[in-house]
Amino acid sequence: MEDTKKIINVYFTLSAFRRFAISLFVATVVMFFLYRGINLLEVSIIHLALYGSIFLFEIPTGVISDVFSRKISFICSCFLMSIGMLIFAFANTLEYFIIAAIVYGIGATLESGSFEAWLIDSLDHKLYKDSDSVLAKNSLITSTFAIFGVIFGASLANKNMMFPWILGSIIMLIVGILAVIYMKEEYLKKRDNDSAKETVKLTRRTISRSIECIKTNKAVRLLMVLVFIQTFALAVLVQWQPLFEEYLHQSSLGFVGAGIFIATGLGAVACLIIIPKKDNSNESFFLKSLRNIVNKIAKIADNDLYSKLQNKKNILIVSQIVIGLGIFISGASNIFPIILIAFLLYGFANGIFDPISRGYLNENILKEERATLISFVSMTGNIGLSFGLIFSGIVAENLSISIAWMISGGILIISTLVIIINERFKRHT
Repeated sequence: MEDTKKIINVYFTLSAFRRFAISLFVATVVMFFLYRGINLLEVSIIHLALYGSIFLFEIPTGVISDVFSRKISFICSCFLMSIGMLIFAFANTLEYFIIAAIVYGIGATLESGSFEAWLIDSLDHKLYKDSDSVLAKNSLITSTFAIFGVIFGASLANKNMMFPWILGSIIMLIVGILAVIYMKEEYLKKRDNDSAKETVKLTRRTISRSIECIKTNKAVRLLMVLVFIQTFALAVLVQWQPLFEEYLHQSSLGFVGAGIFIATGLGAVACLIIIPKKDNSNESFFLKSLRNIVNKIAKIADNDLYSKLQNKKNILIVSQIVIGLGIFISGASNIFPIILIAFLLYGFANGIFDPISRGYLNENILKEERATLISFVSMTGNIGLSFGLIFSGIVAENLSISIAWMISGGILIISTLVIIINERFKRHT
């Protein structure tokens, strides 16, 4: 039990400071590019370089994590992202910004499958089966750190636009060093005598098993479709700073970013309420009480409603639709309080979708190809994001940012409803 707590605490600590480092420049990233003389078209090119590098390296880095070491993959991620942030801080031409985006993107891919897979495999090794609540709590903790990060980063940017990037680089470097010291891989089978040929065979086998899993596993395919649609639609969020700058001063954008992280954190709390721990003996009285209240309210509407809410697939579908509504209303309204509430609604639903989708994926795949499959899902999201950036950029440039948000939100809602109808049709035929 003590070892399990250490694993979870290491995961929480590294995740929290990693998220803090990244959130430092979230509220001012587009403004930083414009400050350095980059126009909006070039901003899109930088984003495409970032997500293009993530797309190209997602599967290779996932395989590295599965075949060699989750820990090494995560450490390399921290060091590369630290270097990428530092290049961003001092870049002053499009070429240097693209180099920074590629380095940062490769670093991001090294983390996308490895760190979460390290947690799940470490907990499985200790026979701890309640990873869902750990992922939900982590989402709440990282959202809290992100709130402070985005506000502090915005205040730093008011003094010097470089400061958030430099501080983020330093913190990410420290996270990598802490990972070297504290991350353990007791579950890892030694392969000291493996030849290069055997390693290549293992790599091929891992990829082929992952592809076979995608072909045969309906749950994985469903999640990949949902993630593709969502990331395509949410590419429009790149434009949130210009959208809100019509109503707010630049110095206030950090508080909007903080509001999103608060909403995301509340979504994570909702996950803890909806999905109970398998062993709730150590659960707080507060969470138990909230769950009982929600259960009673749900029973008033429908006796089976609460059990339906506990179905991860249902939660994913509903939260996806709510995300779409939040984006659509944010674009459709010209009343600032309504825009803000709708934007926060998106954040709340996204806070539910993220940990639930991770739990849903992990319980439907084998540990041998866990990191590779997580990378496949992440890659699917990056493909959607890349197409979405092009689509939303064209719409915003030729029509308006508001229309781009309405269309993206509408696509997310309608396509998710089509998935529901298709699923029900298949069940009845």
